[in-house]
Amino acid sequence: MPKKPLPAALLTMNTDEPGAQARMRLSDALSNTFPQWLAPVTDDVGTSRSGWLRRLLARSGPATTHHAQRHRRWALALAELLFYRLGMDGDTGRLQLAAPPTVPARVRAQIEAELAIEDSGAETAIERFCARFFRVPYFEHPQLVDVRDDGQEDAARNLLAWHAMRQSYVLRLLVAWGLLDESRGWPLLLLNAQRVQDCFNDWLDFGSAAARGHATWLQWNDPQVRHAKATEVAFRDFHDEFGCVWKRLHWSDFNLAQAVAPLAMRANG
Repeated sequence: MPKKPLPAALLTMNTDEPGAQARMRLSDALSNTFPQWLAPVTDDVGTSRSGWLRRLLARSGPATTHHAQRHRRWALALAELLFYRLGMDGDTGRLQLAAPPTVPARVRAQIEAELAIEDSGAETAIERFCARFFRVPYFEHPQLVDVRDDGQEDAARNLLAWHAMRQSYVLRLLVAWGLLDESRGWPLLLLNAQRVQDCFNDWLDFGSAAARGHATWLQWNDPQVRHAKATEVAFRDFHDEFGCVWKRLHWSDFNLAQAVAPLAMRANG
């Protein structure tokens, strides 16, 4: 996974800059950051074809500002269940990457301890968080190899869902606290959204898998843990809510190719 800011976020981060100069600047950033994935490649038999990123950008036509906003709202909604657990509205309608300002102080203390911010310093901790954003540490747990014996055939998939949901949640908190810049946060959030859409069938599938993944992780670390099923209970309540944001966002409403397609014209030039 590339560590630099990714082109998937360039359009959505700049929907208020529709001018030609802004588009040219963003396209230049795309070309300069990812030349190896845009340039033609030659296979073993001498056939030349365009790089994979150029092929991705060419899949769909230009997106409108409305489309870009819809993609951003969809990506923000990934963490909505965890804000619901705090008794909050994640407020995806604002289209702001930062979490709402009413997150309890105890949550900040918990996240900062988890990221070892006090021990290693904020800058180092944030660099580590970004570099490992897509790595699922739960997959290294020794009990994962025994899941079939425990009747947990879908444990890896559930843990992936939980990791993706919580990473989006933590990312939004870090932006709200001024520890992570939006220019780094949006690319990670959008690619995380693409991973979720690729791996799950719909919001119900994703949410229920994440809730089960959280329960599995808690039980692996402490078989006697209380409230291991709390996220599953919260998910059922959240999904039954009349105004549940997931019911207003169709699963097909996120398309990474559409989000970056307008930048392909200059990249192809």
